[in-house]
Amino acid sequence: MKWLTRTLVRRFAHAARPYLQTQGLMRTSKVFSGSALTWEPGAERALVLAPHMDDETIGCGGAIAHHTKAGGAVHVVFLTDGRYGNSRLRELSGAARQAEEARTVTLRKEEARRALDKLGVHSVTFFDVEDGHLQDDPAVSGRLRQLLQQQLPELVYVPCFLEQHPDHIAASQVLLAATRGRHFDFQCALNIGFGGGGGFKKTESTGGMQFYVIVRRMCSDDFQ
Repeated sequence: MKWLTRTLVRRFAHAARPYLQTQGLMRTSKVFSGSALTWEPGAERALVLAPHMDDETIGCGGAIAHHTKAGGAVHVVFLTDGRYGNSRLRELSGAARQAEEARTVTLRKEEARRALDKLGVHSVTFFDVEDGHLQDDPAVSGRLRQLLQQQLPELVYVPCFLEQHPDHIAASQVLLAATRGRHFDFQCALNIGFGGGGGFKKTESTGGMQFYVIVRRMCSDDFQ
């Protein structure tokens, strides 16, 4: 898996190199030695699309911390309700299972708010789509479009479409649907693999949105 990730990122980096050379955005990094193309998060207005409560921290927690430390405004959107993120559910059925699902949703939201508070984020929206069924909700793209119009982000973080979880794949599809036929002036950062956020690799420009791949480092590195 590490080999596949390195191969994909190197291919993205190769395609991006001519653009970044002309923009003066290249520099070396210990992650991929001389081939790495990095950019540090700053005071941008950022919006984070998290399919589940933890994807914002695991996916780009280090980058979020950099944004808030630099004075940037970060808004996090949790797309699903996380109701099935509890191993005890397999032992329950009927009303007892429903009650435990509701308790899990409440607990996950409390945990998410506490985690975001540590990262300096105090602006959050819960879409509460059923966990595991993001691709089945026809209304979510319209809700996201309204939120984008309200927040006017300069940068949007979203899980990469190469990830295997259906909700992570659907998050990219929802973002594309929300922006289709509309003009939004923001850049989009794609999360790949595990880690805590870091520099970006430029890949391509599509429909007015510039897409990046995050080269993620562990949170401990990003907080140093």
